Amino acid sequence: MLVGIDIGQYSLKIARIKQSGKSITANSLSYEVIPSEIREGRDKEALGKMITAALKKLKISKGQPVLAVNLGDAILRDIEIEGKLTGMALESAIELALTPSLPFGIDQVYFDYDLKPNEKGEYTTIAVRRDVADNKVNLLKDLPKTFTPAEVDVDAFAFGRLLEYIIKKEGAVAGTSMIIDIGYNRSRFYIYKDSHLVFNREQQIGGKQANDIICDTFDIEDDAAEIKKLSRDFPSDQYEDLVIAPYAHTFVEQMNLVLDFYEASPYGKQTVDVVYLTGGGARLAGLVEQLSANSSLNIKLLDLSNYIKLDSSSRDDAILRSGINHALAIGLAIEA
Repeated sequence: MLVGIDIGQYSLKIARIKQSGKSITANSLSYEVIPSEIREGRDKEALGKMITAALKKLKISKGQPVLAVNLGDAILRDIEIEGKLTGMALESAIELALTPSLPFGIDQVYFDYDLKPNEKGEYTTIAVRRDVADNKVNLLKDLPKTFTPAEVDVDAFAFGRLLEYIIKKEGAVAGTSMIIDIGYNRSRFYIYKDSHLVFNREQQIGGKQANDIICDTFDIEDDAAEIKKLSRDFPSDQYEDLVIAPYAHTFVEQMNLVLDFYEASPYGKQTVDVVYLTGGGARLAGLVEQLSANSSLNIKLLDLSNYIKLDSSSRDDAILRSGINHALAIGLAIEA
């Protein structure tokens, strides 16, 4: 059983799912804010202990943890290989073709690839520096031996698997979709055609920018602003006019910039049919409505509540049950 562990900029999310054929159900979810002293000090030892404690709290004592690296930390290549190769012959041919395109030695990376070529006859290949992947895995070095050694996946691929599952499960038209993972300091924009990644970009806007607006407007500290933001502890007119409207305006500017770059790409003629928001920053009250008012795109939250059935021991938390924080963790826990 896979256990998805999403170590974000601001919080830690864990998801364990039951998967049976074409059915998935998230039955254990955890959301923990990473204390500021751990975030700012980049205390890996403390973060590792925090992950271990969160798994223990969920009563997860076995399984295979899956961690994510960002697509921005990976090198994605489409490689053309002559002939119909399989097994070690295919791996050797891909390694040989991949090596010249890397800015460092092949011995410094882990790489993986699709076993079948795409419609152009090319093999999609991903390479990640060993130190980046190993630093993630080392966070779990103190887990009990009942756990299987951790795997490392790429966030964009995990989102793609989740999107593919939702499309098949709900019988929706695939089309072209954008997933925006709104983090604390930055957001990642992934565009998929028929659930296959075709474009990605990262922009320096996230939930913290909303906090900054609140701090400046109401003269309070950042931690207080985060609480005030999530609880929407404002008079309605102040929140609408002073917080969400200017933040949404800036966010739409960044989204339009991403779309400009996308439209200039080889896949840019495909219009984006739907935009899904996920991540902690997507919890900002009124964000979807404000973004929709400033954009012609079909924008909605990535609501996963139909796939979540928490154990009776889990606390009754509406945010947990919506899955708005857990799209990446759940995607990591879906069998590739």
